[in-house]
Amino acid sequence: MEVLKLYIHVNGCEKVESECATVQMISFDGRCDGDYFRGEILPGGVDTQIYYKDQPSKLSARYLMQGIDHTGRGCRIYIENNGIMYAGETITRPVIYTDSIALKWMETASMYGTHRTECVFRGFEDHRKSCT
Repeated sequence: MEVLKLYIHVNGCEKVESECATVQMISFDGRCDGDYFRGEILPGGVDTQIYYKDQPSKLSARYLMQGIDHTGRGCRIYIENNGIMYAGETITRPVIYTDSIALKWMETASMYGTHRTECVFRGFEDHRKSCT
């Protein structure tokens, strides 16, 4: 079941490389569509990706959305999406908080996803780019 579809606009990227890992922090905003919520991804979203030389890589994205739930009421949704990247695939688990009574179920729902070049997130479709 698709819950939200995210359209990401990358604003910038900062990167550091060490002997053990490469870390990139990608700032973004964007918009969100779906049957349950429509709105904007507010400025300040950050996707931190850590690429290790000898183990699976990690990502942690945090962002806040503001919009309207399926009942027509204004609301906000916070998402912290953590994942592990290996063999060209990313498995993610979101943590969600919202002030919408109609969307409270998202706070306890078991959601997961897989990301590709155009990220697909079980419940979310997330179009995110990485640094180059």
